[in-house]
Parts: sequence; C-alpha cells; structure tokens
Amino acid sequence: MRTARKLIALAAALLLGGLCAAAFAHDVPDLTREDCTISLVMRYRGKAVPGGSITLYRVADVYEYDGNYTFRLTDEFAATSLNLENLRLDEPDYTAEMAQTLARFAAAHPKIAGRTETIDRYGEVVFDKLTPGLYLLTNYSAYTGGYYYTANPFLVSVPLMDDGKYDYTVDATPKTDLDRNRLPSTPTEPSEPVTPPDKPGKPQTPVTPSGPTAPTTPTSPSRPVLPQTGQVNWPIPVLAVLGLCVFSAGWVLRFGKRGRYEK
Repeated sequence: MRTARKLIALAAALLLGGLCAAAFAHDVPDLTREDCTISLVMRYRGKAVPGGSITLYRVADVYEYDGNYTFRLTDEFAATSLNLENLRLDEPDYTAEMAQTLARFAAAHPKIAGRTETIDRYGEVVFDKLTPGLYLLTNYSAYTGGYYYTANPFLVSVPLMDDGKYDYTVDATPKTDLDRNRLPSTPTEPSEPVTPPDKPGKPQTPVTPSGPTAPTTPTSPSRPVLPQTGQVNWPIPVLAVLGLCVFSAGWVLRFGKRGRYEK
C-alpha cells in the first residue's frame, strides 16, 4: 500500500515538473541563420503600387545576455547613440521617431552600405539571404499613373516573435503607409501644324499670297529689233536726207553744164 502511494506521488511530481518546464520553456532564436527574408507589398488603398525602389540598412545586431535577447547598434550606426535595450517594436510612435533618426544619419553618411531593390510590377519586393538583426527600410519612392508615392522609414526585426515562436520569413507589409501626391502637369507649347508633302509625280501648285494685288501694266505689241552693234537708230533718217541732197546737187551740176554748152 505504501509502495503504491510512493509511486503515485512520484508520478504526480514528474507530471507537475513537466508542466512547469513546458510553461516556462520558450523558443530560442537561431542567430547563425543566413536565410532570413523580409518581404513587403506596396499598396495604396488596397491597390498595389508597382515601380520605384526601397533601400535596406542593417542597423543593429542581436545579442544574448543572461538568457535575454536584445539589439545592439552596428559600428556604422553607433554614433547615433540610440538606446535599443528596451526597444519595443509594437510602439509605432517610438519606433517611427527612431527610424527617422537612423534614416537621416544614413543619408548624411553615404559611405554606409545599403541594399536597394526595385519594386516589381505587382508592388512586391523581397530582401533575402539576411542574418538575424534589426533592419531599417527607407528611401522608398515610386512614380506611377501621374502620382508620386512615398513611405516613411520603418524598422523591422528578423526574426520576429509570432505566437511564442521565431519567424525568420518576415512580412513587413503592415508597416508600410504610403503617401500619394499628384505630379504637377507640365504645359507643352503648341506645335506648328505640319503640311504633308505632295505626292511624288504630282506637280506642285505655287502658293499665291493673299491680299490685294498690284495692277498689271499692259504690254505693247512686239516690234522687230535691229541687231545692235553699238549704233542706235537715229542716224538713219539723217543719212537718207544727206544722200538725197548729194544726189540733187550732182543732178544740178551735170545737167546745168550741159545747158550752157548748148547755148
């Protein structure tokens, strides 16, 4: 009887110990993984926004201390002096201000390497082959449909705790909040109308300018033109008169002498 009671007490102790261990057990992140991904879909009012690009920066590493896991700024972003020990990614206002600070620091230090990916035609983008850490996504812009889309910088943790387990494939779509502005229209100067060229072989009709035309001068009938050798027409009548005078003088001299001899 006593033996049965001991066995029952031992079984109860083991069961209670197992339940306590299960209650206090938690998932441990694998910090050696190199296959983590961050994916997101750019949407505005439920519709995907294609095109544009976004840049990813690794701003903090994950480290373990006394069984607790937290973030520590990388050497590139250590000068920001941000405190990440009590970082809570579920506080949007706190993380938004921190993301703005990190984004401004990255913009002021172009030597910090970032990874830029292009948004595909479905509005999707994937950053793969990542290691565990805290990442900043910034510099998003897209032009489509006459609109300019932007998004504020935001932070994403990899891995991400979900229902007590760490997820190494993180969907960051809920963190994106797009703003849309209409692009200013650029007025274009009206182009001059182009006159199509005439078809080959078709005689072109000369264009007559519009407006009153000058009166035309009637032309005289054509006269025969003497060949010009440097002499004009006026000496001809004079020479004819001189010739007639010479002829008359010769006539008088000839017949005048004859009449005197006959007397």
